[in-house]
Order: sequence, then structure tokens, then C-alpha cells
Amino acid sequence: MVVLGEHIMHWLWNNKEWLFSGCGIAVLGLFYKAIVRRRSAAVTPSPANSFNNSHIANPPARMPSELPYSPRPTPDEIENQLASLPIFQRRTAKDSYVGLRVRWPVALFGLTELADSERRIFQTDATHCLQAKFAASPGCIVWANVNVNSFPRLKISHTDEPLQIWGTISNVSDSGAVRLRDASVEFDEPPDVGVADYRIERDGTTITFASERAVNRVSGPKPKQGWRLALRSKYEASQFVDAGESEGFSFDGKEFL
Repeated sequence: MVVLGEHIMHWLWNNKEWLFSGCGIAVLGLFYKAIVRRRSAAVTPSPANSFNNSHIANPPARMPSELPYSPRPTPDEIENQLASLPIFQRRTAKDSYVGLRVRWPVALFGLTELADSERRIFQTDATHCLQAKFAASPGCIVWANVNVNSFPRLKISHTDEPLQIWGTISNVSDSGAVRLRDASVEFDEPPDVGVADYRIERDGTTITFASERAVNRVSGPKPKQGWRLALRSKYEASQFVDAGESEGFSFDGKEFL
């Protein structure tokens, strides 16, 4: 090591003029930068590690299309909020609702065909403008452009038919009427109140097969749904009901027995 050190010192002394000239300083500078870069690479985490660490510390935000549809704010809440503000402040307030993804129970109010010019303005393949009343506050109107071919039941629906509508708020009027974009609808099915298996007519002796289940109960030749069974007396009808109910069948009109 001592000998190596002496050789280095001897070389430096013999080349001192060149070393401290402009060219020598430039070479020394490049040599120094190379050493610094090598040390930096040894302590700097790799891009993959940096991504993984930042990904864990700061998870990616959910895209708008991944956000759930919310039942609130409701149309009446929006309307009441705007009504409570001075007119001058309503524009800023109503714009704050734009972009919210909502889902509301409504009742069908109207269905107006879109003109070709409207479709070009809205740049949509929608065929109709749907108007609906918010179920909890019928005075609140919800608007949405829809394609009836995507929701064919709209073609046979009546006013006030209940349905669910969901989409993204695109506009709120000064009065609180809400317009949705990218809207979808789903019809509410009426509650299943159940159908009696048999119906007893007013004479108290005639029993109608009201359900397919009642028809299948009969052994031998099967009657059809709606056919009637005539008994000789109300007493026999009562016995038929008692036997049927013991098997779990239901009867409508027992007050006529």
C-alpha cells in the first residue's frame, strides 16, 4: 500500500501542470460525478419500489364510474335547499350538485320523443325525454333522456307507474328540477299479495278453481283454471273448504257459506 501511495504521489507531482490546467480539471470533474452517481444509485430506491410504497401510502382514488349511486340528496332536499337561498346564490349552489350519482324511486309522468335536432345537440342515441315525479314529493320533477329500445316496457307504461331511476346529475334548474345523464330505469314490481286457490261464489254452493295449484289437486281428469264445482248444499261446500284448508289451500268468499 505504501509503495502504491508513493507511485500515486510521484505521478501527481510529475503531472501537476496538466492536472491543474483546464483539461485536467474537466477530467477530474467527470471522474467525481461518476463516483457521486454510483453512490446515489446505491441508496435511491428503484422506480418499482417507489411505486409500490406510494401506492400503499396513497391508494388510487376511485374513478367516478366506480362510485355507488346514492339515494341522497333527494330531489325535494335539493329543491328545499335552493329555495332557502337568496336568488343570487342559487346558481353556485345548484352547480355543486352536478356530477353526483343518485338513485331515486319515482313515478312516470311523461315520455316525449326527441327531435333529431335535440339528439344532435345532446349528442345522444336517446329516443325520448322521460319525465318522472319523485315518489316522496310529487312536485319534484326528474328529467332524463333514455332510449326506449333499451327499456321496452316504457312503451306500454302508464302515468304514475312506479319505477327506479338512477344516473348522474347533469343539471339543476333554479326551481330544483333535476336532469340526469347516463340514466337507467327499473320497474317496481307490485307486491305479491297472493291469489286464493278457490273462490266461493255468492250462492255458497259453487266453488271456482282460481289457481293452477287448485287444478292440480284434483285427481283424474283435470279441470281448467276458472272452472266451477257445483255442490248440493252449503254444508257440502263447507266440508270441501275444511278438507282443502287442512291441506294448506286458501279460499276466498267464505262469508257466503
